[in-house]
Amino acid sequence: MRSQSDIGIGVVTALPVECAAMRSMIDDLAEVRPEPGDPSSYVTGTMPSNTPEEPHGVALTVMPRDNNKNAAAVCVDLLRSFPGVQCVLMVGIAGGIPAPDAAERHVRLGDVVVATGGVIDYDHVRSVNGEHMIRRHLQGMSTNLTNAAQQLRVAEHLGRRPWEDALRLVPAGFERPPDISDVLLVNGRPKEHPATARSGHRPGFPKIHYAAIASADRLLRDERYRDELARRHHEVAAVEMEGSGIATATDLHEAHWFVIRGVADYCDDSKNKAWHAYASMTAAVFARILLAHAAPFRRLQPKPAGGDRGSVVALLLQVPAVADGQTRQAIVERLRPDIRDTIRRFPAARPDVHEILSTCLDHEGGADELAAAIISVAGDSLSVRRAVDALQGL
Repeated sequence: MRSQSDIGIGVVTALPVECAAMRSMIDDLAEVRPEPGDPSSYVTGTMPSNTPEEPHGVALTVMPRDNNKNAAAVCVDLLRSFPGVQCVLMVGIAGGIPAPDAAERHVRLGDVVVATGGVIDYDHVRSVNGEHMIRRHLQGMSTNLTNAAQQLRVAEHLGRRPWEDALRLVPAGFERPPDISDVLLVNGRPKEHPATARSGHRPGFPKIHYAAIASADRLLRDERYRDELARRHHEVAAVEMEGSGIATATDLHEAHWFVIRGVADYCDDSKNKAWHAYASMTAAVFARILLAHAAPFRRLQPKPAGGDRGSVVALLLQVPAVADGQTRQAIVERLRPDIRDTIRRFPAARPDVHEILSTCLDHEGGADELAAAIISVAGDSLSVRRAVDALQGL
């Protein structure tokens, strides 16, 4: 049995049906105890890599509630309990964005959306004179898994679709619903899907979409808003509620992330659960296939103290004025508007300070701005000097 520090991949699911589908994809399952203070439950095991003698070590958990803030909290706990994790996957269901008038982009129920185009935090925007701009793009998507996705795209062009073989053998309870139940509504009325020959859908199997996924703390059941979101972000093929939280939390711990979603509905008011189990399974199957084409996440050597964002965040939190929520707000208010207005805030101190630091570093002169703001609020002390020196050394 592997030690917890040898687990290189964390998998987070939001719903029990998603977790059950993912469990069926993991070999050598074992229940493990988390670190003290971690409320999550975990199973560990292995999944194939592209090196047969070196499978991936995997830890799987399910969230208590679905949204980005809970996803970030669960991810932070997972990374603390499994310090060897280098990549966290969010695997489960999402709402698809259909495109009946653009057949090559059309998404159908049961399809899989692979977030090679990134995760777009679509509620974290600045709106000016009718134009909407993402405040800060989410960084840290796994290059290893992106490369594996590219290999699968090449294989598909050559007629090889390993996920189809796996989906012929799904466990009972996860079977594909009848195609007649895949009803697309436009303005509340049924609309025919494009012909499968035009959309690239093979009868009885999901299409794999390599695209962007939109994420926000918004349960989207609005056809008009969905279509407006698609017009605003042409690359988006699915909508969910956890991906941006996973990306933020992994960035905080200098790990990477990846998101795979099975399409269970069309983000409209006709939602039902008929496709939940199958869409959970298509995402889980593709996750296993993807990992089988990815290099092992080998255990990293410990990094020297200092010189990275995580260590700077730790030093900043040693400054009482930064650790306290009220005085931290006073520091933020002293930043220039183009920085201050793009900071997404978190209730917990550590992710909040990490977001403040990351946003400042994304702006020219932002590190100096933050250092000056801290000094103006906190004054001079040994902890302030240490934090400011580390901040300016990034």
